Amino acid sequence: MTGDLPSAIAECDAALIATPSSELREVLGRVRASRFEQPAIWACKGFEQASGKLPHQVAAEVLGERAACGALSGPSFALEVAQGRPTALTLAAGDAGFARRWARELHQPTLRVYFSTDLAGVEISGAVKNVMAIAAGISDGLGLGLNARAALITRGLAELTRLGVGRRRRGLRAGGRDARRRKAGRHADHPRCLRGAVPRHSAARCRAGIARAGSEGGSLGRILGIMVGNSGMGSP
Repeated sequence: MTGDLPSAIAECDAALIATPSSELREVLGRVRASRFEQPAIWACKGFEQASGKLPHQVAAEVLGERAACGALSGPSFALEVAQGRPTALTLAAGDAGFARRWARELHQPTLRVYFSTDLAGVEISGAVKNVMAIAAGISDGLGLGLNARAALITRGLAELTRLGVGRRRRGLRAGGRDARRRKAGRHADHPRCLRGAVPRHSAARCRAGIARAGSEGGSLGRILGIMVGNSGMGSP
């Protein structure tokens, strides 16, 4: 155990960075200053508060576009990983060989690590699923029942999928590699944003349906109404 970063990573084959996303840029800067030339893998999730950038975008700015790096994502609880309880993680990187190799290196009898090349998708999912968790907690706190929680999780996963697919389509169009889709027009499931992905009348029906809970739960109830409405829960 040491607080000296250069000596801590001097003999390492890779740097596994478990820090809040708000601190990732600083830690990566210190890693670079240490002239560490091995891969860097981060276990943080979320967007950088100041810039709104994903961790891999921060890493590209600090370490360079060609740096060997990737993201390790759950869902998981660190305590249970440390206790050796069964856990599944995903190692995501732009390079399939890198992702496959480090998923294999981190794999343990009670830790199954899958690999993915959808680095941005894994990072977005890791951040947005926390919104689903908060909404589910609010639902439980309001006593809305197991059906409401199940609906939140199910529709939240569907929203996550649409968000990821929509992001990819926007990226392809921006890069000029999706002319055929551009001519055909916007796909019906392409979300303009989280709110725009759901018909207004559906969201309104959903909010009206939990208005009673909202009046009792104050601001938490109103937040739940917005979250559930945006997830498409009111759709037929």
